[in-house]
Amino acid sequence: MNDLSNKTSAVRIERYETLSSTNEHAKKCLENGERSPFWIVSDEQTGGRGRQGRDWVSIKGNFYASTAQTIKASGGKLSGISLVTALAVYDAIQQVSRSSLELTLKWPNDILINEAKLGGILIENVSVPDAQFSHVVIGIGINIQSSPVVEGRETTCLANYENFVTRDDLLAALIETLKRWIKRWDAGNNFAEIRQAWCEKAAPIGAPLSVRVGQERLTGKFAGLDENGALKLELKDKSIKLITGGEIL
Repeated sequence: MNDLSNKTSAVRIERYETLSSTNEHAKKCLENGERSPFWIVSDEQTGGRGRQGRDWVSIKGNFYASTAQTIKASGGKLSGISLVTALAVYDAIQQVSRSSLELTLKWPNDILINEAKLGGILIENVSVPDAQFSHVVIGIGINIQSSPVVEGRETTCLANYENFVTRDDLLAALIETLKRWIKRWDAGNNFAEIRQAWCEKAAPIGAPLSVRVGQERLTGKFAGLDENGALKLELKDKSIKLITGGEIL
């Protein structure tokens, strides 16, 4: 990708050296009446957030971006945008990488290499007055040059695998892959294909799995996703428990 402008000319991109949070900035833009789609990119974040309000360490050199998207889906169907985004990120990284990577998707929003976290996704719904469709802000963080220290988690970055990827290359690839996967998803009407594609890029069925749901820790085996995208956890008694929100340990 030698010419970013040609590949992104149809998309509005705002670039910043520093923001508190690309997601928060994108949400404010929507709330102030700006039309999606658009992308917010920052060299660093001083108040980056992950899921469940966790801090997202956002030092310079890595990739931090959020996109606002208008989605013609609502309710349960809208939750599929998480899997859609994960597939787009997976494809974008593979597209720009200069060496073979064993990427794995981890429910609900992580991208791994050899069990170490490479990146994550944060999706937030935004209420827009008089909107006919749903509006979401999708935050994407990918470790390009360095691996932040996260308590209790192993992390990695693309540079560890001789992947000297530029943020512009990654952004251009993401714009293309996200657009393509959103189209394939078809506002939730083609979710079965999305679920199958996601499962093919996740841990194999039967892999050991521990999940924290609130204060409870559940252990068992990965049994795939149900028809709505909920995690299926096979417990020791062979029963299946559906997890709609939690943290994979």
